[in-house]
Amino acid sequence: MSASKGRSGSSVPGDYFRDLYRAQDDPWGFAASAYERGKYRATIDALPQPRYRSALELACSIGVFTKMLAPRCDGLLAVDVSDEALARAARRCAALPQVRFGNCDLTSEFPYGQFDLVTFCEAGFYFGPRDFARLKDAIAGALEPGGDIVLVHWTPLVDGHAQTADDVHDAFLSDPRFVPRLAARADTYRLDVLSRT
Repeated sequence: MSASKGRSGSSVPGDYFRDLYRAQDDPWGFAASAYERGKYRATIDALPQPRYRSALELACSIGVFTKMLAPRCDGLLAVDVSDEALARAARRCAALPQVRFGNCDLTSEFPYGQFDLVTFCEAGFYFGPRDFARLKDAIAGALEPGGDIVLVHWTPLVDGHAQTADDVHDAFLSDPRFVPRLAARADTYRLDVLSRT
């Protein structure tokens, strides 16, 4: 294991993901994986509210989780940095009129709006400290008072990740703008739900 495994400190550039989705329809096997389906179901079950007025999904990929989340939302904005991923997500969710998609490079921009739910799953560990701090501030600004944020991240260390899952979750848990609602760990992922103060 390299000394920097899981903690490179450098944000993964958007072009990495754009190239990945140009080369493969489903790079992480989200659509076919029983593990992913179980994790998504646990995430949906962890939501504190039965329904949300306006939700934001950061890094939606090809929309597998988006399709599961949408029935709990009056409106859902799902964003990703890859146009190819967004096109696949839009096709998957074509029968869900409450879902909108947008291209967003979270290293330099953030979706406009106020939300009562933000999901930030399997993405936080791609951001270096400066980008992550700015992104956490943006999430805090976009969440309505009492709104929920759901964090889910793979816990094994991965070469090239800017930080670990625990780094990401602990940064939110130590921020006084958020209060913990639920915490759970599985063998290979961590799930935390917090609310905006």
